[in-house]
Parts: sequence; C-alpha cells; structure tokens
Amino acid sequence: TYQNNTGSEECLKCGAGTYQPESEQSACLPCSTGTYQNNTGSEECLKCGAGTYQPESEQSACLPCSTGTYQNNTGAEECLECPMNFTTISSGSTTCLGEIHQHTYYTIVDSFGANIYIVSVLRLGMGYHI
Repeated sequence: TYQNNTGSEECLKCGAGTYQPESEQSACLPCSTGTYQNNTGSEECLKCGAGTYQPESEQSACLPCSTGTYQNNTGAEECLECPMNFTTISSGSTTCLGEIHQHTYYTIVDSFGANIYIVSVLRLGMGYHI
C-alpha cells in the first residue's frame, strides 16, 4: 500500500501492474519487463511463466509466445524463434517440435459446396499433425 496525500491516514492499494514492498511509501513501483501483477495491493511482481513473455513494464498479464516461437525460461521479455525447419503446434509453447519434412494445406468443400475448410497438415520427423 501507499499514501500520496499529505495528512491523510488512509493507505491506498497499488493497482494491477504495480507493487510496493515497503510501508509508508508515497508511490507504487511498476512491475518490470518479464513480470506482471494482476492483483491490487501486492508487495511483489510475478515472473512470466515458461511459454509466455512481457516486453513492457507495469503490466497485469503476460503474453503467450506465438506459433513458431517458444520460451523455456521464466521472466522472459521476448520469445525465441524456432530453428529453421522446426515449429510449434500452438501458442504458449516451451519447446519446438521435430523437424518439418512437409507442410501442406488442403482445401475441403462440404457436400453442399457451402463451407470451405482449410486444413494445415505438418509432416514432422516424428509423424503427422493436423
């Protein structure tokens, strides 16, 4: 908590994205990059979990790594690109998958010709993933 009005006896809770570990302070501190705080009145910020990152300070949440990137450490400011011919299946990954041998897109039209589906098929070193 903090107090920014001289003479006031009421302390205020720090907002999301900020913290204050000490009492009788006049301001809250912003969470640094790679950390977040989604609660109010906190005494510390939390590290972003593996598979997530936060490039900005004073944030209330971390962002998932996008497909094709990963992060296996906590407290990250950015995600890492998968090596050439490797990928991730979804966002928020902590590792890249085996080598891509083939990436094919198929267009499927239903029996009435109304709905079109695009299916992405990855042929990885360890099998197929749709």
